[in-house]
Amino acid sequence: MRRSTLNRLLCTALGALVVWVAATLEIGPAPFVIIACAACLLICGFLYKFDYLHPTVAYLLPWLLILLFSVIPISSHARPVEEATYTVLLANMFAWMLGCISSPALSPLHRNKASTPNQSTFLTEFRGNFGPTVAVAFVILYAFAAVNVLLAGYVPLLSLVTTGDSRYWEFGVPSVYGAFLAYANALGCVAFYLYLRSGRRKYLILFLSVLVMHFAFVTRQNIATLMVEAFVIRGLLVKRFSGFTLIWSIALSLIAFSALGTLRSGNIKEIIGVQQQFNWIPTSLIWVYAYSYFNALNIDNTIAASGAPYFDGYMWQTLLPSIFRPDIDHGSYLEISSMNVSSYVYPVYIDIGKGVVLWTFIVGFLTAIAYRRAVTLRRFIDVATYSCLFFCAFLSFFTDCWLYLPVIFQLFFFWIFHMALFRPKVPKPYLPQSL
Repeated sequence: MRRSTLNRLLCTALGALVVWVAATLEIGPAPFVIIACAACLLICGFLYKFDYLHPTVAYLLPWLLILLFSVIPISSHARPVEEATYTVLLANMFAWMLGCISSPALSPLHRNKASTPNQSTFLTEFRGNFGPTVAVAFVILYAFAAVNVLLAGYVPLLSLVTTGDSRYWEFGVPSVYGAFLAYANALGCVAFYLYLRSGRRKYLILFLSVLVMHFAFVTRQNIATLMVEAFVIRGLLVKRFSGFTLIWSIALSLIAFSALGTLRSGNIKEIIGVQQQFNWIPTSLIWVYAYSYFNALNIDNTIAASGAPYFDGYMWQTLLPSIFRPDIDHGSYLEISSMNVSSYVYPVYIDIGKGVVLWTFIVGFLTAIAYRRAVTLRRFIDVATYSCLFFCAFLSFFTDCWLYLPVIFQLFFFWIFHMALFRPKVPKPYLPQSL
């Protein structure tokens, strides 16, 4: 084990020890949560320099928000979260950190190093027929999109505008639509990678056309997936965004997410019963609070009342096309029916109980491997793969994207596009050293 890896292991173990000692002191949920969050933030800062593209930082920051919001009673539904729930959540966080200790933070020099499109390098990277291949791939994409519209008889966005109901749950060819969405996002990543490597705007237009299609089909999660993946690809391939750019990008994303959420679900302040003294908080931040706080409450209900684990393969169902999924229903355990977010913890805990901690370690370890390959090799297959796994980690508070067909099936299409578009890597000839 390298010395730097050992240092990260010792620091992570020290953080876990601090949190364990705080738990034994019985100081109350709010002080305990503050101590736990402070320990995790120190690890993010000291070990990983708050590098937002590192898998540890990507996973921890949303979960730290969930922990903090769990002790802030903005909603009229607010109630204490059980100690067992905090134990599972914090065990997951430290399991993830242990899985990622082999991946150091990049140096500031590496993070800010920019690369410009190079036409000669670009052409040697791709096969000679990559242009027609990409064109055919987009023809297939929009042909199938048209089939979905013809069979449904409506476009979800137009239906939302004209009738007030997008009917997006009913849209799409059953058992195929999830794979289609994964194909669309994988192709969008190809187009964005081509744009960054070549500087040709036509590929940027193709990338934007995929986003427009997702808006038309009201697939919020796929919009978020593609935007985050493009953000990661750009950060790994060109350079990291500045702090200022990152802040206003997050602000704009929150505003857009809030607007789409209001269109689909209504007034979030009324839905979650925001208390009068907190009505001044902007709607976009209330959405963040709602997805954080009710996440904690829903997980709390699952752990307390589900009777899990069942060991029936429940966590793997979302990988299967809908016609092949077994009819298993273990309940939802939602605090309020309109806030149905329960993170990746819900299906995994229902299936294997506290084995969710081991699952978190495994996916963290695999994500760290993908990260190291992405920052060292910077090939399409590696950068795109990590962008997908980064999204799974960052959105782990929302659902288990690691086992969600429209997201994780991108990895299969990344491999297909890599084989179809890129030249095989030619090994360098062996040159014996002179004596």
